[in-house]
Amino acid sequence: MSFDPRTLKVDFRCRANSMHGRLAWDDETYEVWKHWDEVEYDTLALIASLIAEGDSRWSEVYGTRADDWRSVTAALRAFEEANPQPMDLGLNVRCGLCDRRMALHERESRADVPSVYACGHRHTDGRFRREEKADIHRVVDRVLLDALNGRISWVMAPELAPAPAALVAYADYLTAKIATYDAHIGAAKADAALSRQRTDLVARLEQVGMIQEHGVFTVAGLDALVREPWRDRPTRDDGVFTDLGRALLVDRVVCHRDGIEVFTHLDEGTALYRRLYADDLRKEIRVAHIQLKMLEDELTELEETPAGPPDSPSS
Repeated sequence: MSFDPRTLKVDFRCRANSMHGRLAWDDETYEVWKHWDEVEYDTLALIASLIAEGDSRWSEVYGTRADDWRSVTAALRAFEEANPQPMDLGLNVRCGLCDRRMALHERESRADVPSVYACGHRHTDGRFRREEKADIHRVVDRVLLDALNGRISWVMAPELAPAPAALVAYADYLTAKIATYDAHIGAAKADAALSRQRTDLVARLEQVGMIQEHGVFTVAGLDALVREPWRDRPTRDDGVFTDLGRALLVDRVVCHRDGIEVFTHLDEGTALYRRLYADDLRKEIRVAHIQLKMLEDELTELEETPAGPPDSPSS
């Protein structure tokens, strides 16, 4: 067992039971206090005072950081309850068992641990539901390419863009939430999970600013797809869309035990599909009318032009 009271890092292996202090999650195991922020400080309070053996650094570091952690998390929770989030520019991934929104857990700092979507709810079979981000995005891209085959211009339908007023409200929401975080963080800024949370809030605020300045289709990379129609091929089903592009085009993703189901805003039968398809049909009818007029004019010219002598045979 090892414990550093200055950083609050704990690591141990139980000789009697290798699962002590660990959580079974599908086919993998995780150390509880490294992955469950809600219980990390309470867990440390139960054991670290004994391990520290009177080391004053323990009380100084743990006491201040734990108090500030509870303060900032309570403040953020109160903020969220009082201020519903006006919009979400993330992919709507749902658990097929409980219909809860699955949160994205990025693991960019560890190449050996994939980023996953997880609902955080233990189901009746005792297991948690999660799906790797790469697998979900691969399925989403393939479904979108199939839906957009020959219709790539549909990705820039005005109905897919968030309203300017909604973007302003979302920017105000993020700004106020960051201010709440900064006002209460204190010594808990050393907490890695809280630090990542602020980084995510800042990144989302910067994204909103870019959308307001350049337009959502440009930031999402969808205008580039329209400019490069060669991408409109079902075989290019890996990494074609950006995270924002997927979020704009997809209504929801449902993760079942036996597969991933994707519902897009462009599915046949949706109001947007009917409007876009009707527009395409009107364009085809206009083109057909122009071509018909050209053929009629050519026929009229042939009928009104007197026939001349046959051409001389070639020598």
